[in-house]
Amino acid sequence: MQKNYVIQKIRSDYYEDLNRILVHICGQFQNLPNHCAKREGIGEYIVIYCISGSGYVMVQGKKQSIHSGDLIFLDRDTPHEYGSAQTDPWSIVWMHLAGELKTLYPIIEKHSDHGVIALGYHNRLYQLFLDLIKGAENPTTITEILKLNQSARLVLCEILTLLESEHDCAFTDQMKAYLCAHCTENPTLDELAHQFAVSKYHMIRKFKKATGYTPIEFLFRQKIELACHLLIDTNDTITSISRQLGYHTPYYFSEQFKAITGYAPSIFRKLVDKEYL
Repeated sequence: MQKNYVIQKIRSDYYEDLNRILVHICGQFQNLPNHCAKREGIGEYIVIYCISGSGYVMVQGKKQSIHSGDLIFLDRDTPHEYGSAQTDPWSIVWMHLAGELKTLYPIIEKHSDHGVIALGYHNRLYQLFLDLIKGAENPTTITEILKLNQSARLVLCEILTLLESEHDCAFTDQMKAYLCAHCTENPTLDELAHQFAVSKYHMIRKFKKATGYTPIEFLFRQKIELACHLLIDTNDTITSISRQLGYHTPYYFSEQFKAITGYAPSIFRKLVDKEYL
């Protein structure tokens, strides 16, 4: 068997970001109560991942507490101050990146509150940091230096992956809430894509990956769930219920109800009535 893969062309500036970025310094501090830094800004990106304990960071006059799972990601030349708590000193892994993240940093910044991202603890990210730190102990050959910078890029890629996953969860929750609130209506895929400012293709792919259903399939299931309640709790006719749920004909409603529940609406109502008698 022979397999050939064509890699989809992506924007060249992503490549430029990854090719330009270099790790300048990295390390690990464990339970360090006196660790602090105050700078007017340096020409490097600062990335700090808190593994345990607590500390603080101050950027643009805003002071924030840092706890396990928080990520500090500071832009170049940003005045800042950060430090470990005295009573519950933090354990952190960190790196400074030289170069320019022209395209990738704005993606990170969207998730950041004055340099802080509540990322949560992720063991894979922690292990990638440890691999980076181990590789930085004594790199002497060009191969070791290349591997070191590759390790830094893997850390960066894992952060971006986690942020994307977090964004997808929020997007799915928002869309589910919208579809539940508008289940008596019939929004089209184009209207939903416009509502959430996303392409129709990506909307369908992300939503189905998270829920197992396309947005329209999920909408129909919400309609049928509401229909079940109306059949049980009211004496409304099937024609009236189908109209309330936005169906054009009672026949289409009955057809879809049976496809999802296995019963025609009239049979469902009789079975429920019989159960409660």
